[in-house]
Amino acid sequence: MREIGSIIGLTVVSTGEGESLGIITEVVVDLAAGIIVGVIVGRGPAEKGIRVGDLQAIGSDAVLVESTQVAEHLSAIPELMERPRFSQKLPDVISSDGRLLGRLTGVYIDPQTNKVTRFEVSGGAWQDLTEGVISLPIVKGIIHGPDVVIVPAKGLPKSPGKGGLRASLRQLADSTQVGYQRMGQRAKHLYQGGGQTLRDQMATARQQVQKLSEESTETTSEPPARDEPSPEKDQSQD
Repeated sequence: MREIGSIIGLTVVSTGEGESLGIITEVVVDLAAGIIVGVIVGRGPAEKGIRVGDLQAIGSDAVLVESTQVAEHLSAIPELMERPRFSQKLPDVISSDGRLLGRLTGVYIDPQTNKVTRFEVSGGAWQDLTEGVISLPIVKGIIHGPDVVIVPAKGLPKSPGKGGLRASLRQLADSTQVGYQRMGQRAKHLYQGGGQTLRDQMATARQQVQKLSEESTETTSEPPARDEPSPEKDQSQD
């Protein structure tokens, strides 16, 4: 995914002449259709427009076009003049039931197709910190004007779902709970394993004691050896 704000400030270069056409100052986008319409190069009287179909590649450092001829005065490209521009002035976003969601802050596209995949709405610094920004998909029924973007109320998330302090805390709590459960299972396993080891060692010790006791009993139960007569004593008696 590519956030179209990252396109602003890139240099447009023609691959045919090897010339720079200028720097992109604005991106013309239509959320209702879910597409990029084109880009604006330059400012004031010198600004020109380039249709999205003439963009060969949108790279990390430059945007490539085939020829310098693709950059035309805006009067020759009415679709760029009639559609909203994504620049420093961003429109508010409200739902179709009149609820203010915040201000449009980010539009994400697929660089391969130049189609809009989703857009983000900020409810302000505090809400973004605690709840996170609202991420919305492109759906049928969106109205994209120069001042306001209206989205269908049906299907809107009840609470923001991307980032935010509360979401992070919930994730931390869930992770901690899982960690405690794993620690408990590990401790139980070690306890059971240690108890079995202790029982095995005690059984082995009892066997060794019993074996020593049996050997001692066998030794004491053997009859004493009889004394053999001394040869010298027998000769003296003769």
